[in-house]
Amino acid sequence: MISSLKPEVHSALKKQVIYTLLYFSLFWGAHLAIVSIVVFFHFMLDHNLNIIDSWIQEEAWKIIIISKLLAGFPILKFLVIYSDERYPIFSLLKKSLSSIRRETFVCIILLIVMPSVIHFSYISYAGPINFVKVFWPLVGTIVFYGVDFLIFFFMQAMMPLRTRQSLLIIVIFALASVFAHRLALSYAEYDSFLNFSFLSLLLYISIWRGLSWTDSVALLALVIAPIAVFLGVNPIESETSSLFVLENDFSSLSFLSVLFLLFSYLWWRGRQLDSRHK
Repeated sequence: MISSLKPEVHSALKKQVIYTLLYFSLFWGAHLAIVSIVVFFHFMLDHNLNIIDSWIQEEAWKIIIISKLLAGFPILKFLVIYSDERYPIFSLLKKSLSSIRRETFVCIILLIVMPSVIHFSYISYAGPINFVKVFWPLVGTIVFYGVDFLIFFFMQAMMPLRTRQSLLIIVIFALASVFAHRLALSYAEYDSFLNFSFLSLLLYISIWRGLSWTDSVALLALVIAPIAVFLGVNPIESETSSLFVLENDFSSLSFLSVLFLLFSYLWWRGRQLDSRHK
């Protein structure tokens, strides 16, 4: 399929794959370097492995945030080289700013309502908690998905692809994310399926009927980050720091059903809008 593309599209797709692999390799390397430095100093203090493991798990969000920023910054600097603007990041964000589409609100409502209906009877209040611990999952989840999204978004803006190729790079990007995080976060309760699902949805909404970042940001701010805090549904933790506890975890089948409904709705709505413009 790739060999039949026009040269410029083929080149853009190839560059995006390279940037994707480079970004997640940098994340893995930065994370490994930070953990290695931490372990070295712990050994210097004669701490045993249990203490080291406990510290790393307790500070997991902070390590991930620093690793994401260290990996994302140089990649963004390379990507903006393709722009002629004086302030490329600000200019692109301004140009792609748009109102949140009704379809995005429908997706947000479905993501909130459907799992709540399925698991409402299994949700209980966790009681008084340390809100400092709630803060880090909130910020960490935003950075975890936000930096990935920014890299993808700028790749699409600087090296545009046709729809099918964009869908292909979404799959490649999400799979690379899962693989890199699976390697790096061996100490955490990393959820590959959750990461792949949420990231794919964020990326797809950003290119659905034109490149825009506002819909993905709304989804991240109104759904993904809040449930990380309120229900502990986030990529690396369980409900240990959440405000509420799910007595039964979300099943992959039920969550997959919700995602299938969302993508089906967006596909149907896109076909409907296309037919109106013919």
